[in-house]
Amino acid sequence: MKSDIAISYMLSKSLFFGFIMSYILKNTSYLSFLPIIIGYILGYILLNVYMNKHYKINNIVLFIIDIVLLLYILFNLSYQANIFFLNKTPIIFIIFLFLIVLLYGTSKKINGLANLSLILFPINILLTMIGIVFNIDNYNIISIYNINIFYILYMIILTTIVSTLPIFIYVNTNIKYNKKHILIGYILSGLTIALVNINCIFSLGPTLINYYTFPEYITYKKIHLFNFIERIENIISIYSLIDFTILGIIIMLNIKNIYIKKDI
Repeated sequence: MKSDIAISYMLSKSLFFGFIMSYILKNTSYLSFLPIIIGYILGYILLNVYMNKHYKINNIVLFIIDIVLLLYILFNLSYQANIFFLNKTPIIFIIFLFLIVLLYGTSKKINGLANLSLILFPINILLTMIGIVFNIDNYNIISIYNINIFYILYMIILTTIVSTLPIFIYVNTNIKYNKKHILIGYILSGLTIALVNINCIFSLGPTLINYYTFPEYITYKKIHLFNFIERIENIISIYSLIDFTILGIIIMLNIKNIYIKKDI
């Protein structure tokens, strides 16, 4: 299904926003795009082999991965919302609302998720591209120095794991996936993450990068889009909420599939 391109695209980049992107930027600075590119190349090879061989992850291992990723996105999302949007709202309330959304999405099964992904896919790309294109004026000329091979290798491994884990969950959840479309979405996601990464480091620089937990969001604050649109960073960063939501629904569907064993 063509929806696999959209789902793969959003899933593959879903875990980067916030803590992980910040961690990569802080440890590899101006060369941070390099481990992302190499990591996605390795991830492409890994996914290709995995889907060609029709491997399946053990249910216990898969369940542990589901729980860890679900906790991560709930914490990431609630922290982001509490800091930038709802600073007077208790975090537990934000988590509760998000879980309601995920449970509702789960009720629509995999076909409903496919339709939702097709609708959100162009919005996701548009918001990401706006954040990149309209920030080019804020770029500064840089010089590359102090290359740390250890950190680059470490970030390559991290990128490979973070970009492929959500895809593994999806292909274990939906047996009717299209391998070609999954890989196309994965490639598009890798290009997007590399561009977002470059956008952050060229705009903020290595010094400011070390101060922020959500560098993408802070980068978008520097954009001035016309004179009547305020808080453009809140509008653009909605794509992160889209990614978190799609991944959260996939995780819930996978847990349901493991324990209920019904056609999802």
